[in-house]
Amino acid sequence: MADLLLLGLALFLLAGPLRAQEGEDLPEKPHLGPQRILAEQPFIGRFGGEAYGNYGEENYPRQIGITSNLRNLYSILGDPLVYGSQSVRWVERRGLGIQRYSGSGASDLRENLAHGQSGASFSRLFNYVMVGTDGTDAWQSRIIYADELRSRFTPLTFKMANMNGLRIDVGTENDGFSALFSRLHAPIYSSGLEGDHTIKAKALLFGMHYERKLGFLNFGTTFVNAHQYEPLMEEKALSLQGVPGAIQNAPALIAIRISDDSPWDAGGPVLHDVKIYVNGELRPELEPFIVRQHKRGDERQSYVTGLLSSGDRKPLPPLANDYQAINRGSPYNTYDPYINFAAFDVDVYYRGYEFPFWIDHMFYRDYARYGSEYVINPDHPDTEKDITVHGEFAHELVTVSGDFGFAAMDDLPQTFDGEEYGILYVDLEPLQEEIQSVDIDLALANDYRIDLSEVDMAGVSPNPPNSNYRDRYRYATFFRTVERAEGNPQDGRVKRVRVKSGAPTGLNLYSTNVYGVFKGFEINAEFSRSRSFYQYASGTPTPRVSRDALSINAFNRELFPGKRHTVSDNAYYVTVKRDFERFDFGAEYFSMGPLYTTEFRSYIGRDEVDVSGNPIAYNNTMIHRLVEDNDDDDRYPDSWYNNTPSRQQGQSDIDGIFPGLDEDHDGIPDTNKNFNAQPDYLEPFLMFAADPQIYDYGLDLNHNDFIDARENDIEADLPYDPDLRGLHVYSTLKLHDGLDFTLGLLNAEQIAGAAPNDVVYGRLGYDRQVPALGDFLAELAVEGVRDGVVDPLSVYSDRVLTLAEQFEREFAGLQRNVKIAPFLEEPRDDPLLFKNSLWQRLFIDARFWAVPNLNMRNKVKYEINRQREGELFDGSFQEGDRLTRWTMVHTIDYTWLIRPRLGLFSGLKFRYRKEWQKSLALPTAHERHVIPMVKLEYRFTERTRFQLGFQGIGSLVPYAVTDLVRPENDFEQHDSVLMMTNDSRYFGYIVSTNAGISRRIKEFDQPLLGQTGDEDFVSAFINVIIGFEDE
Repeated sequence: MADLLLLGLALFLLAGPLRAQEGEDLPEKPHLGPQRILAEQPFIGRFGGEAYGNYGEENYPRQIGITSNLRNLYSILGDPLVYGSQSVRWVERRGLGIQRYSGSGASDLRENLAHGQSGASFSRLFNYVMVGTDGTDAWQSRIIYADELRSRFTPLTFKMANMNGLRIDVGTENDGFSALFSRLHAPIYSSGLEGDHTIKAKALLFGMHYERKLGFLNFGTTFVNAHQYEPLMEEKALSLQGVPGAIQNAPALIAIRISDDSPWDAGGPVLHDVKIYVNGELRPELEPFIVRQHKRGDERQSYVTGLLSSGDRKPLPPLANDYQAINRGSPYNTYDPYINFAAFDVDVYYRGYEFPFWIDHMFYRDYARYGSEYVINPDHPDTEKDITVHGEFAHELVTVSGDFGFAAMDDLPQTFDGEEYGILYVDLEPLQEEIQSVDIDLALANDYRIDLSEVDMAGVSPNPPNSNYRDRYRYATFFRTVERAEGNPQDGRVKRVRVKSGAPTGLNLYSTNVYGVFKGFEINAEFSRSRSFYQYASGTPTPRVSRDALSINAFNRELFPGKRHTVSDNAYYVTVKRDFERFDFGAEYFSMGPLYTTEFRSYIGRDEVDVSGNPIAYNNTMIHRLVEDNDDDDRYPDSWYNNTPSRQQGQSDIDGIFPGLDEDHDGIPDTNKNFNAQPDYLEPFLMFAADPQIYDYGLDLNHNDFIDARENDIEADLPYDPDLRGLHVYSTLKLHDGLDFTLGLLNAEQIAGAAPNDVVYGRLGYDRQVPALGDFLAELAVEGVRDGVVDPLSVYSDRVLTLAEQFEREFAGLQRNVKIAPFLEEPRDDPLLFKNSLWQRLFIDARFWAVPNLNMRNKVKYEINRQREGELFDGSFQEGDRLTRWTMVHTIDYTWLIRPRLGLFSGLKFRYRKEWQKSLALPTAHERHVIPMVKLEYRFTERTRFQLGFQGIGSLVPYAVTDLVRPENDFEQHDSVLMMTNDSRYFGYIVSTNAGISRRIKEFDQPLLGQTGDEDFVSAFINVIIGFEDE
């Protein structure tokens, strides 16, 4: 009885707080707990709990829509947070009981969660950026989650314009700390294109940077890690070094490319012997073979093509077929054995990323050993037919072309000199055993470079792949450099080089830096070390396990992990500068190790059919650049490879790449402001204010005959070129106001490549503006150059693609959205014109505006490259020669104010270019452009004006182009335009309407060319433009 009394007393005490809380459980004050005790109901009738209310006296209550997801939200500890909706959810789980692909999976990222009826709040309300803040007078902090988070730590460690993930910053007066986190394998959920699929190995990015200010100097330290992980493995099997994903196969073929690291000289690497170790044991029964080649990249021709029913050979695949958007086994299949989704401008964006043509090489091995009638599947099942070398491989064309050569181990030693290289293949499939490590020892002499690629088998267990080599293997990974000889050894001494097979699993970057001012000297220095982690994807070289059996593969790799190894290298720089009253002084010392890298490659096990129907990876590789290639330093990196922040974004810079040609930062090149099919310097009327880049002037410190500030290369935006070490010192003497004289010395050399970049230079510059007269800029530069470092680049072509060309590229599997950036980048090799030269340059740019309404500009550039005769650094002999370039641009214009509303603009422009070489009888370029222009304008009202324009005035002063090297290009042209323009304000917008007619007459001097090039037409037009006033 006492127990019942105590229970009743407890219930009474609890009832008080419960009743007190009634009426307080509002959305703003949520209550977490069991359902409340029901109120008393004295009558059987159900009359409802609400009486009559008058909304004239009280507020109308908030009504929750039936489709709303607004609710009370609580923390994981049960504490009430807010009434609302979840916008972003990102959870990473590790350990026992985690299912890889389910709602409670190891990696769960959701960004498309809706807020009420407004749609996805992260994208629609916040435009993919969310910021939280906190702080006091002593400190401030930000927490930022975004899909395009611009982040930089130090020049050698981290720079991304579009990092996807979380960043935390805390700052005080003397301290700064930043940390960031990103899910690399599927960073963006909102696009719906590249979610967290089963075929992707998981990858994470973590980084942090700390700085401390001491006096006038700032000291910093940085750590960045990117690694692959496998959620099906136990926690103890995982680390920041990463692991191969359970979806990854054990390799079946290993391809090692051996090439000359100094191809310009006469002594290439010599391979004397090969030893193969599997699981630490020497395996002499394996028979490697070598295929010799001399072509690279898109110059390589594939000869895998079958026979027609007539017995004739089918056409060969086109060059660059390794980037065709053709799926094996699909109705679109033609002759392409290498299944790689097309990438826009692949010759630009994928230079440097190559893989072996293993299918050609396997067939060629059989042809070299056994002949053209050899049957590669003698023990085939009844479902297959005999597959012969002749039936699948154009061996007869290979013999004629000389593209391939074959060598067995009995043919050693083998020398690979100049552009010729050899690919050593090791076939592991015959072993059919559990493999945890594969090491290949190469006995090499002289200067060498070694690159590694791995090929896994196609198909899914237990179903074996077809016997045909084009169906038997899945993809070859991109070659990665694993060893380079230091310098350029040519003594013939044999060195044992061990190549360790393994998949990339992680990357660590460690850095310390200091910058600031010390006793008047501006100091900036950093030392960084990259450490790349690799682990052999252990297992038997068989088809990949099914997705349902991934847990078994993960468990086996816990029991039998693959052997690990690392590749490390250093990079550092120190810059010092001091400014005095009459002179300046500066120096820098730098070193970029040949194997230093900020790039991490993770794995995606894509089969022949892409899961989302969109190209997202190449050769099973997702490439993550922690220091991006973003030469124009805009919102979009030059090469994306994976990220898709909008449905318009592809795998490259969405608005094009034109460094130094977008001074107003509007995303449109300054040489094509109206963004049409012609650059402005070729378009009537616009050409008066635009010129091709060849008429411009700028520094060219890497001597590839292109202005440094406008270079678009394919390398990460590290402060110095890879594999380069050197010292640069300079001093500037201030002779007079605006007059400077600079002397400098650059002594640099490749660490592994051994090519020099030595420069001694002097520059005399004058830059002065006189307000009442004009502006004058001049520079005279003399440089003694000895340059052998190859610096290729890409050049913005200025020409917009036609609609037909855009359609062709979209049909072929376009990556970049040509509707936004409908133009190309053209690759440009380094011509190496300055191997041993005296380079003299003069540039003058004078503008005159002393007379009201009169403008004159004269721009002259004169360059002489005196190539010295004698032996070069590479042992070759250079004949003496002289290369000269002369360009001029002269413009004069005057604006006549005839009446208050009537004005006349008249102008004349003359462009001249000549390039010639002493050893050649004729110039290589010699052209003149005469551009006369008249524009009459009558302002009818403040908003409406009429204009009449002529480019080319009658037959006496036409717009004329004279090409003295190719006279067939000479022509005269007349353009006239009559138009009306009205600018109005409409609903807060500026609406500009212009309408009129135009006439063009263009005649070539050569009648034959005139049949296709002459023009004589009239056009009528009307344009309506909606925009805003200039800020």
